[in-house]
Amino acid sequence: MPLMKRTLTLSLLVIAAIGVLLPSCKRKEVTETRKTRIQHSWKLVRTATDANANGVIDASEIHPVNTSFVTTLTFNSDLTGNENVIANGVPTDYPFTWTMDPTLDTITRNGVGHNVIKYYLSDISSINMDLTTMTDLGLAGYYYEIK
Repeated sequence: MPLMKRTLTLSLLVIAAIGVLLPSCKRKEVTETRKTRIQHSWKLVRTATDANANGVIDASEIHPVNTSFVTTLTFNSDLTGNENVIANGVPTDYPFTWTMDPTLDTITRNGVGHNVIKYYLSDISSINMDLTTMTDLGLAGYYYEIK
């Protein structure tokens, strides 16, 4: 009997130790925000302009990107980024820094040569991102898929 009692006691101690250690192995949950969600590389798949000047992008104004142009927009967690454009096989990089105002859902991109673009983050999911901005020609839309 003493051996059985000792085995039972040791078994209970092992179970208790495992019970204490398991919570410390639990993955830390990261709260995802719109700001953390954009921190990826995104491939431009559609563009749009407000051709009828009604102040919104209508479905008929959205068009696929020409296949001879591949644009990737990358937002890094250290608030740097890069736009890589491959036009007719020739790659060009446009590095930038960025900030985001989460209350307004605006992203300000500061590029080379004082090139500042302010985007409105229209929509974002784990696989798609939609940005709009005002240009000299009016409202423009950029539609991305995660790369």
